[in-house]
Amino acid sequence: MNLKSAQSQYQRTYPPAYEKPTAPEFPSARYFQVHFENLESQLLENKRCIEQMQKQMAELCSILTLVKPELLNKK
Repeated sequence: MNLKSAQSQYQRTYPPAYEKPTAPEFPSARYFQVHFENLESQLLENKRCIEQMQKQMAELCSILTLVKPELLNKK
């Protein structure tokens, strides 16, 4: 096994000292706008679903009290 090739395979390379290190690019404002618009639409959909479920639960409770009142009236 060639020792030099094995060493160079795992050796890190660094930019020359005179080169400025590149900073990672920060996402654009449009990225955040799209991201938050998506979050807002998901929250509104969740809110709508919760309100619909609350209405259905209220209807179910009223039906259950008519059919079997002792189910909801604990003694």
